[in-house]
Amino acid sequence: KDPDLASHMLMSITRHLLSHVPVDLFEPTLRWACYAISHQAVLMHGTKGIFPKEEIPVGKEMPPHQRDTLSTMWTDFKKAKHHHDELLSVPDESLPCLVLKGLPTHQRHVYLTAEVLITMRQALDSANLSTDDHLKFQGLDDSAGAQLMEVLGCEIDHRLPLDWPRTHGTVSSLAAQMGTDISFMRPQGGMAAVAKTIDVIDPDTKKLKTSQLLYFNRGATLRVLQQVGYFMRDQ
Repeated sequence: KDPDLASHMLMSITRHLLSHVPVDLFEPTLRWACYAISHQAVLMHGTKGIFPKEEIPVGKEMPPHQRDTLSTMWTDFKKAKHHHDELLSVPDESLPCLVLKGLPTHQRHVYLTAEVLITMRQALDSANLSTDDHLKFQGLDDSAGAQLMEVLGCEIDHRLPLDWPRTHGTVSSLAAQMGTDISFMRPQGGMAAVAKTIDVIDPDTKKLKTSQLLYFNRGATLRVLQQVGYFMRDQ
């Protein structure tokens, strides 16, 4: 039986990332990775405290980058708005920072390198940009660098210094600096803060908050992460 679309996509990406693994070892390696993902999600769920979510509205504090459409995404897709959208909410916790903080250093660097590389390639319209190319020589001035740092911060719900591209001028060094910054982050508030993010009961009415019928709290989000292993295992 052929795998479904989600499994096929995830397996294709994994095969590309693990291209150095011999064919006869790929299946057991993939099976191990699937179980490892599930266990890693459990460890992340037990983090004592939260990483505060910083909402960064792209294009509000400074003009958006000319090739970036993140600032107008909600306007562009407003015609697709569904009444179920009003029942969906997320906690005041940076779930991207929770996951990135929980990853081993090497895996975190791989992810951040890919994120920065994709963002810079799109912004500079340079599909051949490598991780060691100096961004200033590719046309990234201080203004554009600040705009793209705003985008990167928005994607992980964590404000980043806007002048980093000036001192960390390549994709590789910029990703490394982001990884260092995340490694020094510490969860705040303890388990009391975690409890607030999963509370879907209105303290006044003692009833379920209607705006949180579909509530992607920490547990629900990490359960989605565990599904990655489910979709790929034994395919």
